[in-house]
Amino acid sequence: MRRILGSTSLRTAVIAAVMAALVAFPIGVFASHQFTDVPNSNTFHGDIDHVYDARITNGCTPTTYCPGDNVSRGQMAAFLERAGGRATSGTNGFTTVAGAPATLATVTIRAGNVTGGTAFIQLQASGYAFTGVVDATGCNTGCQVSEQIFKGASVVSNYGAAFLQNTSATAQEIGSLATAAVVAIPTGVNTTFTLQATRDTGTGAITGVGTLTATYFPFGGTGANTLASEAGEPVVLTPDVLGKP
Repeated sequence: MRRILGSTSLRTAVIAAVMAALVAFPIGVFASHQFTDVPNSNTFHGDIDHVYDARITNGCTPTTYCPGDNVSRGQMAAFLERAGGRATSGTNGFTTVAGAPATLATVTIRAGNVTGGTAFIQLQASGYAFTGVVDATGCNTGCQVSEQIFKGASVVSNYGAAFLQNTSATAQEIGSLATAAVVAIPTGVNTTFTLQATRDTGTGAITGVGTLTATYFPFGGTGANTLASEAGEPVVLTPDVLGKP
């Protein structure tokens, strides 16, 4: 029996059977990613993967993309609307800044209109803080004001800070504030960001004002669905990594 199993004729028969199975079920069928009709070997697999992950497209069925189908004017409008940039900005006007965080600005933005994917928001914040009076006693030795951008209760930006030391009898002290970030958010849902400021040191009366701007982008730095340009992992900004001035 061993001689039969090890025979050249039997090995040849096994190889022939395997080759026949591969012809009947092409490798691409087993190596498809999002859609069964777009195997990994497809020239446009990466592009289709990225637009699906950003939910610019959902395919023609839950499991197929129909890559050879024509695109109607209505479908093209939907693709452009989901992929096109969106921008918004907000400010809450002059706000008292003390030990507890004060909200200087709030914005809400939606990345596309189809849920289930990942997109990116560029956040930019700028403003200034100033002492409430001249010769602000509580800031004679210095008042520090810091600002950060929040998504809910989570910090998503670095610190912007201004140091005010007011000893002038004729002028109020003023300092500029700025910070920025790019964060990943889910598609198809409203996401709210706030710009918050805190008086970290000193006891003087501080007023702050700021503007927060949010811009939507469907892809990261390489055209894929991550922020990192090479590592392939999203960039995460946290206070323990960034430190505080």
